[in-house]
Formats: sequence, structure tokens, C-alpha cells
Amino acid sequence: MKLISYRYEEEMQVGILTPDGLGVLPLEAVLPETAGLSMLEVIEAFPEGLPITAADAEDAMAEEGMVLPLAELEVTAPIERPHHDVVCVGVNYLSHVSESTTALGKEEGDLMPPAETIYFAKRVVRMTGPDMPVVNAWDVDDHLDYEVELAVIIGKGGRNIKKENAGEHIFGYSVFNDISARKTQQARVQWYMGKSMDTYSCMGPVILTADEIERPEKLEVISRVNGEERQHSTTELLIRDVATLIEEISSYFTLEPGDIIATGTPSGVALGMEEPKWLVAGDVVECEIPQIGILRNPIL
Repeated sequence: MKLISYRYEEEMQVGILTPDGLGVLPLEAVLPETAGLSMLEVIEAFPEGLPITAADAEDAMAEEGMVLPLAELEVTAPIERPHHDVVCVGVNYLSHVSESTTALGKEEGDLMPPAETIYFAKRVVRMTGPDMPVVNAWDVDDHLDYEVELAVIIGKGGRNIKKENAGEHIFGYSVFNDISARKTQQARVQWYMGKSMDTYSCMGPVILTADEIERPEKLEVISRVNGEERQHSTTELLIRDVATLIEEISSYFTLEPGDIIATGTPSGVALGMEEPKWLVAGDVVECEIPQIGILRNPIL
């Protein structure tokens, strides 16, 4: 099921997107105990997954008056205010290692996967949802870049989770755009500031529940700027797959329901271009994982 967060009559609600993508069934129609809960609260209430099936939802959708027109709703990021910073993985595709090596002026001999996984965090004051703008501080950094990524949303929390059990801890998946200020990122030892300006974390349009994805390593990841394709790869090419990341991260700290892991981006970012095509005001970035949807954000 595709779960969506939206405002309706001034209240935050969670719904199930209809198969045609044009309507939303309020989750409380099939799970009354979720009335008034945000997506994060729903995940906390059902960390091992929702106790309903897609068939249950389709039966409710068939009832007259149950489905709300998507066009009349204010759709937000699936999780607007996570409890913690987003856990991000750097250079997790070999192709991105290659372009990053070149962009940073390193020798070709340095072209190899990092010996240890590169982790960094993105501070999220408010997650930027579908069709919401990325508002850049141009006077601070005008080298604005995009990064399409698969986001993994933790359901059942835990510490020292074994790789073979990692799937039991995944609530679902979403599309993530790791907006980056490259001047700031390259000028500092840590990436935190260059990754964490307000509106730099974009996620949506939905959370696809984990039961819909047999293997998260079989997903296309695509980005476009003003309709021009910039990135197109597959999670099969992740250097460290989702289960490996969950095992490693949880060996250091406890994962909790609603935590978000951004798994890294493939080649095609502006940073890696011979003549970088930095984002400018007026651009529209689309990040897509076909099984999940398209996350579209204008740049201001």
C-alpha cells in the first residue's frame, strides 16, 4: 500500500493512495484506531506493519463517499518531523565514487569503494514534501545540487540487528532528495552544514509499505531537472545494501520507529560534471523510484 500524509480540514491525517493515484482513502476508514494520528504515530503504533491488507483497502475504496479527491488535499511529506536527524550514506554507488573522485581532484588510484561506510546526518526542522519548494540561501551557497536516493523507514526498532533479520525492521520505503550545498560541503571537514539548510531534506510522495517490495535491491532511481534526465541507476548497484546498512548502523546506536535511512545516490549529480549544472531558482527537480512515485520540488 502507498501511504500518504495530508491536511484535511486543518488536521493532519494518513491515507492510502488509490491504485489510479487520484484519490485517498483515510486510513481510519479501515483502521479506526488511527484517527487523528500522524504518519510517525501510525508507525509507532504498528511498527511491524499495518494489520490490514491491500484487499481490505480496496473494499473500502469501493464504498461510495469513502475516497477523497487527491487534488483537493494538501499533501505533505510522509513524515514531517522525524524524531532524529536523517541517517545518510555517502558514496554508496561505485559510479558516484568515480565522479566524486574526479570532482575533488583526486588521483584515479583513489577510485575504490570507501573502506568504511561513510555516514552523515541531515538536520530536519521540517521535511520538504511533494511539490513544496526548496528555498535556498543563495548568498550562503550558490552551488546547489540534487541527489535521488531510496529512503528506508524503520518500523520495529532495535539494536544489533542481524543482516538476515533486517527486513523485519523495515516499515516501508520512500523517495528522498538529498539537496546539497557543495561549496559549504567541500569547505568543511564535516558535511553537516552543507547538507542541513532548511528545506534541504525532501521526501515523498508516499511511503510504500515493505510488504510491496520483495527486494529493495531491485529498484530504479532516477532524477530529472526541468525534464532533463540527470541520474538513472538501480539499487542493485549499491556498494552496501539495505540489510548491511541496518546491521551496521544498529551496531552503533538504537534504531527507532520512524527513523529514516537515505541509502546514497548514483552518478549524475552536478558536482560530478565537467561543467556543473548547478540548480538555480526556477528549476524543477524530479526524483523518481517508479514503484514508489515521483517526488517533485521547485527551487526558489
